[in-house]
This record gives sequence, C-alpha cells and structure tokens, in this order.
Amino acid sequence: MTGHIRQRSAGSYELRYRASSSKTITTTFRGGKREAERELRRLLSLVDNNRHPNDPDRLTVAQWLERWLSIIKTEIAAQTWIVHEAAVRVHLVPALGAIQLARLAPGDLQQFYGAIGAGRLKASTARQVCKILNIAINRAVELRLISTNPGDAVRKRRPRPEAPTAMAVLDHLQYRHLLAAARPTDLYAPILIGGVTGMRRNEILALRWDDVDFAAGEVHVEQSIVCIRGATTRKTPKNGKPRVVTIPAEVVAELRRIKREQAEALLALGVGQSGATPVCMRGADGTTRPPYSLSNAFVALVKRAGLPACNFHTLRHSHASELMRVGVPVNVAAARLGHSDGGMLLLRTYAHVSDGMARDAATRIGALFTKL
Repeated sequence: MTGHIRQRSAGSYELRYRASSSKTITTTFRGGKREAERELRRLLSLVDNNRHPNDPDRLTVAQWLERWLSIIKTEIAAQTWIVHEAAVRVHLVPALGAIQLARLAPGDLQQFYGAIGAGRLKASTARQVCKILNIAINRAVELRLISTNPGDAVRKRRPRPEAPTAMAVLDHLQYRHLLAAARPTDLYAPILIGGVTGMRRNEILALRWDDVDFAAGEVHVEQSIVCIRGATTRKTPKNGKPRVVTIPAEVVAELRRIKREQAEALLALGVGQSGATPVCMRGADGTTRPPYSLSNAFVALVKRAGLPACNFHTLRHSHASELMRVGVPVNVAAARLGHSDGGMLLLRTYAHVSDGMARDAATRIGALFTKL
C-alpha cells in the first residue's frame, strides 16, 4: 500500500492514498513535512489492518452497528438478520449508540446489562440482545477497529437465564385424543406428521408429495417455509442440512389415504394433484396455512379437546422425549430431529428422561446379580 504527499502551501500538505479497493482518499495535513510523512504512514497502517482512518477516534457504536448489520446481511438467514436489526434499532442504539466505539468501556456495558435486565423484557430476550451486542463488538475486534472486547470483563454480569420450566409433552393417550379431535379438520395431517416424525412446524408446511417415499416408508425433509414481513418463501431446513425420517407402515397407509382424499377434493375443483402439491393443504383450495395460523389453530384445538395447554412445538418435544425414553441412541435421535450437534442439545433438554433411563439401567444391572 502506497501513498503520495504534495505540498499545497507553507505548512500544508495533501495526503493521497487508496483504502483497500475503494476510491482514493485525499486529506489535508497541517505541519512539517516529516510530520506529514508520519501521518501518511499511520493512515496506510490503518488501511493495511482493515481499519477506517476515522474509526479509532470518531466511529460511534451506532455507526458501527449500522455497518455491522450491512456486513452480516449476506452471512446469516434473513429471519435471523431481522431479529438482529430489531435488537440494534430498539435496544442497542438508544442505549449505547452515542458512545464512541473506541471509548466503549466495561462500565458502559455493565450499566446496559443492569438496565435491560431490570426492564420489562423477558430474561431470554434480554440475554439475546446482550449476545447480539457481544457478537457485533467481537466483529469490530476481528476487523481491528478496537483491540479488545470491553464486554469480556463483565461477561458474567449479563442478565441471568430464566429458571427452567417443565417441558410440556403429550403421552400416547393424549396424542391419540388430539388426533381424533383433529381428524375432521385440516390440522390432522400436520399433527399426524409432527407427532410421528418430530419435524419442525415450518418443515411440515413445506412438505410436498414428492418428499414422501411411500415404498421406502421415508419422508425427505428438504425445505422449510419462511415468512418474512408477510412474504412466504422456501429455504433449506435449519442448519442447512436436509435429512430423511423413517415412518412406520401405519403412518404410510394413513398418508396414502390423505393423498387420495386430497386428490379427489382437488379434482372436484378442476385441479390436478402433482408431486409439488403440499401435503398439508388447508381445505380444498390448494393452499396451506401460514405458520402463525397453524400455531393459533393448534392452540385452539387443544383447548377444545380439553388437553393441557401446549403449542405445536410440543409435538416435537413429545417425539424427542419418546425417542429418549425407548432408548434410541442419542446420535440417531439427533439426526432424526435435524440437530447438528450429535445429541448434546438432546442430552441437555431431556436430562429428566435420560436420568430415568439411567435408573432403569441400574435396576436391570442389579437384576443380573440377583440371578448369580
């Protein structure tokens, strides 16, 4: 990286240099020639380290957060970016935006953590906002805009997580009762699939008949529905990894029946069923419910059926809990559910189930000794 110095008048020098691939920058320096050369070297050093010349002294937290949002927009999922943008706009900029990034101190973050933790936000939301701030500051460190993350000194002072609550699950009888209540409605197919596969709600809504292999007894989870500001699109499943979920013969037969009845309903409207037709149609109009509509209808159905209050995600919890209860290897269960961590999340989330399995294993081992 090179630059040029040109004397404009006595005690005034023009410094010209190119910042990375951007346009040439021209600035005026007042002083002697040696000082001008030293200033040019400083500016070139900042460029070499991917730093804006004004960053160390003038860049505010608000300006950096705005720049950071533009950087990560192509790096993360659209829905995740919307969450980050809202956290920046609603919480971070009003509280910290006026502070210069280079002068952001642990005390500023400690005050912010205390204020957001004592506010009206849920503890989980407050922690998420603090996590987003930490990610943004770490990126500033990576780009050498600042040397260290001031939040490291007060990391343990972030809002505490909420106390874990008992996870709602449906037992066999409750699930059968729910299926019976859903049978006359368009909720039957998504509830059936959710309970026997553990698929996520938006994966179920994206399911098409081409994704169901009746001969092999498999469901191919290849897409997920995404709603962004009213527009519905498709993307790969969470973690970006398609998967195959096996289903029992009884469910294969039930899906065949659903497909046949759907084809007849569509034919009555003069529409042909194809492999791209959604499995979980809403009525006979060929459309599917938006995710929020399915969730709301599920909660209402549960209430009408007289079951304990729960949401659609409860079907996934119930499926995962049953996998753990019957002793399916954790890595196999994790792959079925679309987890990419090999089962660590399952072990943390369903510790109560694995504890029960451990006690059962101890009882069985003890029974071996009684026969000696």
